[in-house]
Amino acid sequence: MNKARLLLIILLTVYVDAFAMTSSEMIVQRFGNNMEQWCKTKNIDYRQAALKDCHYNSETKKDCHHNSETKKDCMVMDYLMDVEAQKSGLSNNHYVIQDYLHVFQNALRSGNTSFRMYNIEEIPYGSIKIENYSSRKASLAKTLTYVSCDIDVSGALNYKLKNLFIISDEGKIWEIESRKERVNQRTGKKRFLVNIDKLVEEDETIGFSYNYGQHFPVGGSFNYSLERIPLMLSVDFGINLDGDKYVLDKVEMTDIMHFDRTKKVRDPKFFLTVTPQLYFRYFAIGCGVGFLYMDGTKYDISNDIDISSSSSAGFASSSEHVSVEAGEEANCPLLKPMIRPVAKGFVPLNDEMYISVSVGYDLIFGYKEKNGLNFGLGLQWKL
Repeated sequence: MNKARLLLIILLTVYVDAFAMTSSEMIVQRFGNNMEQWCKTKNIDYRQAALKDCHYNSETKKDCHHNSETKKDCMVMDYLMDVEAQKSGLSNNHYVIQDYLHVFQNALRSGNTSFRMYNIEEIPYGSIKIENYSSRKASLAKTLTYVSCDIDVSGALNYKLKNLFIISDEGKIWEIESRKERVNQRTGKKRFLVNIDKLVEEDETIGFSYNYGQHFPVGGSFNYSLERIPLMLSVDFGINLDGDKYVLDKVEMTDIMHFDRTKKVRDPKFFLTVTPQLYFRYFAIGCGVGFLYMDGTKYDISNDIDISSSSSAGFASSSEHVSVEAGEEANCPLLKPMIRPVAKGFVPLNDEMYISVSVGYDLIFGYKEKNGLNFGLGLQWKL
């Protein structure tokens, strides 16, 4: 009777503990149980069961070109993985769940290995501090849950680990990393540093596009998107080939017989702008600021006409004196301010490269004859 009562108490305790666990804690617990059973029995089915709790899809590489929402495989950045990778001569600092399980697979081949997970506890978001903060990381971090635990590995592998599991909004383990705690000396509050750099598509990219404008048929843009803020910078240029001239002719009259004329003939050559844009991975919008360079020639012309008359012995006579002085100044360039509002779209070719398309408008202040639409086509790729 006492044994039955004791067994009932134990079962109720296990049930209450399981019921009290959050869904994220249960995911981590299940992963730990499967790892423990795999190491104990060497039954590959437990390995596959552990893998199912992580972001991993054997079809990822095939589907990623068609489904932009496909998440990356679960990243592993804990102490065990760092040490074992160095032993294996790996140094890419980019390890996924398959690499992690492969370490245990090799250990099981060489001898017995045990795995035990305990002290599983979900950490509230208010106790999380994002390393290398960016607005995009902050937005992602709010959708995740964080579970800390301790792990003892012994046998062919010997480690005592304090780890942090990051769970995605799809209920899958997305990252395993070493737990890093910081305590505020003034308040005594504990915070956990979390690195989700490899989970976020920061999209640091560079690219070039060929631009065609109504009045600038040869042009281009060099593009660079910043890593930690949604900003793209472009340097743009365009070359004018139509040979049209911009003429400014000014006449100053002293009287009807005397005037000075200043004539300036300018030839628009090229423009140069810098364009900051809000960048959202597949779309960017912004406005460039710069100038149109115009080569020019200046002519100064002065006209003086003098007419005099006289009479003698019944005869009248007159004389006319015309003086024309012309001067030429060959170098008379001008910079006209301009803006270039533009919108760009980025169509993925694969995980690393995009086709860029753009449409914009060249707006030159004081020279509306050269205002017009422009279009661009190019490539953008990740660094």
